[in-house]
Amino acid sequence: MRLLKLKAILLLSLIVLTGCSSDDDGGPTGPQVSSDLYGEWTIDLIISNGETNGNISCDNKINYKFNSNETYIKNTFATDESDNCIESLNISGSWEIITEQSIMLTPNSSELNSETIDFELISDNEKLQINRSENLTEIYVRP
Repeated sequence: MRLLKLKAILLLSLIVLTGCSSDDDGGPTGPQVSSDLYGEWTIDLIISNGETNGNISCDNKINYKFNSNETYIKNTFATDESDNCIESLNISGSWEIITEQSIMLTPNSSELNSETIDFELISDNEKLQINRSENLTEIYVRP
């Protein structure tokens, strides 16, 4: 009888341990962002209230670089006193996937706020469309 109980306990232990094995196949879980997002993007067009503007002023110029290790760099520009367009702000930080078409940018500087970007890769992934609001869309291209 004792041997039968021992075999039953061993069999039950084997079943429990097998049933508790990890189902993780090592692949990513949750929403994924296309690797086509990675790389450098420079602003090409601004669509504001339905009007397209391809003549981007220096003060509206923005460049992004999204890295595969979920870091980013955002450059903004301004006109200096000699009327030259120069880089005015260089922000670096990390980005995090919210949905397949939405990421959150978190700057390394605690003085700056996080920013959520709703985007879409268009024109066979050659253009990046960032929807800032219902009335403001930015189109980026690779430099």
